[in-house]
Amino acid sequence: LVKDLRDYLAKDLQMSDSAELLELLVANKILDMSLKLRVVSQVLWKKHVLENSTSTNTFSTSALLSGTLSGNNHHMISAGSGLSMIFNSALGGGGKPSGTPPMVVTYRLAGVDGEATEDKVEVNDLVDPEASGNETHSSPDLFEKKMEKEFGITWAITKGFGISLLLRSLETYIEEVVQKIHRDDIGRSSGVPRGKIKMNPSRELFSRTAPCGSLLLLCYCAKLKVNRKKMVDSHAPTILLRLLLDVLNCIDDSPT
Repeated sequence: LVKDLRDYLAKDLQMSDSAELLELLVANKILDMSLKLRVVSQVLWKKHVLENSTSTNTFSTSALLSGTLSGNNHHMISAGSGLSMIFNSALGGGGKPSGTPPMVVTYRLAGVDGEATEDKVEVNDLVDPEASGNETHSSPDLFEKKMEKEFGITWAITKGFGISLLLRSLETYIEEVVQKIHRDDIGRSSGVPRGKIKMNPSRELFSRTAPCGSLLLLCYCAKLKVNRKKMVDSHAPTILLRLLLDVLNCIDDSPT
């Protein structure tokens, strides 16, 4: 874990009693202490390397680091306001070359240069590439936290009468579409030779139109448990089921 590395550094710096004062960074991101170093190397560091692989400086630096680290597991270099430990991560799983330059972990005293401006990487932000699907999604709480981080902004939409307004907007849209399709269905086959059916332009247009904004917002809101409770309180399941039946009925292109 990152915490183990921090404790090791604190012990080496003779500040074991104040290990919590150290913060570790990789790819200019502050690491959560519960992260696995392997996952950080395989996901965060690899992504950083790939995104910056077009830079000539990256290649020259990587070559320099690889030469410096030949025969060593890690090395220290100065890096701005802190120090960096370079890990030889050139070998992937099973001892095979990974092609990734050594991972650089910067450590520093937290708060020395003021409040940190870098983003913090939490445990749920990185997916372990070696974890099975069951392990990745085994905890409902972890999954819910991930959804909250991604769709938390929908809380602003569901405040007050937000859900009711979205449902009413969707109802209005569907009612207008259904009316147009029914209108075009009137006399649909009049004056048309037997065996030939006139196309319904409103139905054809609806089948090619992307979902309306109200429906998309409701889908995003439904990602969060607290929003789903609000949707149930607003009778959203009943309303959506009724609208679905209306849509299924009107898109049936069989002649009336």
